[in-house]
Amino acid sequence: HTEHPTQSLFGVLARHVTESPDREADEGALQDGLDHVADRLDCADFRLAALLRLYALEWGHPEQRNLIRMTALGFRYWEDESGTDAMAFGSENHTILFHGCQHIAGSLFPEEVFPSSGRSGKEQNELGRQRCMEWLNEKHAQGFTEYLSATYSPITAAALLNLVDFSNDAEIRTSATTLLDRLLRQLAEH
Repeated sequence: HTEHPTQSLFGVLARHVTESPDREADEGALQDGLDHVADRLDCADFRLAALLRLYALEWGHPEQRNLIRMTALGFRYWEDESGTDAMAFGSENHTILFHGCQHIAGSLFPEEVFPSSGRSGKEQNELGRQRCMEWLNEKHAQGFTEYLSATYSPITAAALLNLVDFSNDAEIRTSATTLLDRLLRQLAEH
């Protein structure tokens, strides 16, 4: 379904950055996002990336932050983890979102256990780092497969921006920055 921009997690992010909260809209968007991720619906990775950004930006009161934490811990970050769902893993934008979320969630919750994999946050962080590096290196070498896609370039850019802003690994931050610059340059040139 299509969300109204002010009632989405992206609206919450915009209001947080501009310091203009709307409690009712924020609560509704948060619950919708948490439910979508917990139900592991298609594009749950998009919403999880926004939830992790909110968490890393220290948004929300303790109860909201705990709900984000619990949802992130319960997520299925790749096909090798247990669970069934309607999530698409294999496209370019989904792949970096899943790997980036795994890496970032693992760094945010290093001592926690992620039930779908049985891994600790430290293990999730490292596995996500390895997977991100493989994806980043492939894109540096071969370019984007969803080249100049009006639909998917913004999603890929958001995934890269999360890595730039929140990865605890300097190599990933540098690589993601370079690719994000490349993606934006291609959009501007074409």
